[in-house]
Amino acid sequence: MRTVLVLVLAIAAGCAAPLPASFPAGDRWTFPLVDPLADDRLIVPVAIDGRGPYLLVLDPEAPRTIVDAEAIPGDAPALDATTVRTGTLIPRAIRTLGGGGDDRMLSGVRIGELALDQLRVAVAEPHAFDADGRRLYGVIGRDVLDPSLVFGFDRDLGVAYLATGRAFRPPRGARTLDLDARASIGDAERRVTIDLGRSASQIDGPVAGAVARPEHGAVLDELGASHRYDHVVVAPRVSYGGITRSQLVMVPSERGDARLGLDFFRAFDLALDRAAGRLYLVGRDGHAAARAARLARWGPLLPGCANARCVRLAVDGDALTVTPEAGVALQVVVRATAPDGSPLPDLELALPAATPVSIAHLGARYAGAMFQVVDLSPYPRRCPAPGPCAIAG
Repeated sequence: MRTVLVLVLAIAAGCAAPLPASFPAGDRWTFPLVDPLADDRLIVPVAIDGRGPYLLVLDPEAPRTIVDAEAIPGDAPALDATTVRTGTLIPRAIRTLGGGGDDRMLSGVRIGELALDQLRVAVAEPHAFDADGRRLYGVIGRDVLDPSLVFGFDRDLGVAYLATGRAFRPPRGARTLDLDARASIGDAERRVTIDLGRSASQIDGPVAGAVARPEHGAVLDELGASHRYDHVVVAPRVSYGGITRSQLVMVPSERGDARLGLDFFRAFDLALDRAAGRLYLVGRDGHAAARAARLARWGPLLPGCANARCVRLAVDGDALTVTPEAGVALQVVVRATAPDGSPLPDLELALPAATPVSIAHLGARYAGAMFQVVDLSPYPRRCPAPGPCAIAG
């Protein structure tokens, strides 16, 4: 019996996928997310050789990691360039330092719990990835978010993670979807790509019953190139794996394919297991225990901020004053609830260190509302002018 057990264990061990070459020993690594409740792209702070942290976007569709030139240490070794392509897309944003199309080898890269001794990256023009009032320094691609690992995120907890297939356990109550399943868009079935690196879903052609609405904007691809559009498509119904969204706003696809972005999955936390061909989704519920964990995710970076003790709220008539006591610049997200229990739009504030901000004349809909800090981050958006500001509300 012992011989059989040893044989079974040996076979199981042999089936385990090896870790990517740059990875340390371990089976799960967690990263704190910046502004997870915004239902936008997944942004994480990254330290490079003891410098930073720099904000980068997690993008499991990006072929590799690309870093803004201003975050590259001057002594990072240059390497022969590697061709970067996604379909027919040419990497216009990729540049060189010193000529010759060089890559750079970075040392001491830390993303949350994941510490990489070395990481080869392509280099982008400064500010190529900036968006939404944030200084963004690039994307973390599949060379880190390796398809052999499970990539997931939990917006309620404010974290993303990587896990080995052996260590991963689907969240309790998760729905399992087949990555090869086709989506129904309008009245037609289409093959779609699950694109967790972008907020907006994309469409590649006409949709029956859809409305094309004039709207000008631009989306950044994973190489920092901007693609402008002059209209959006409002799809009457989009279904995938038993999930249905009505009136989904989709932007034209620059690649000629249909993609379901983070906006389609905004009601869910999810895990992507490419090796098994599965997507796991669990509905978000915003429970109180998750709020406490989310506020505590920054640890010593925001000492005293667990349970939002480093921020004071004061209501005076229709004015709200928010006073930080953390000693560092903060992004503060305040949730408002009307007297009848219905939710009101969140208020996002960007506060310099120890600088209070007062929002006067909130409006009649906020009369009698209850206010609660639901998220904090040491990475506020840029204000239009020096000093504190309300970004949204």
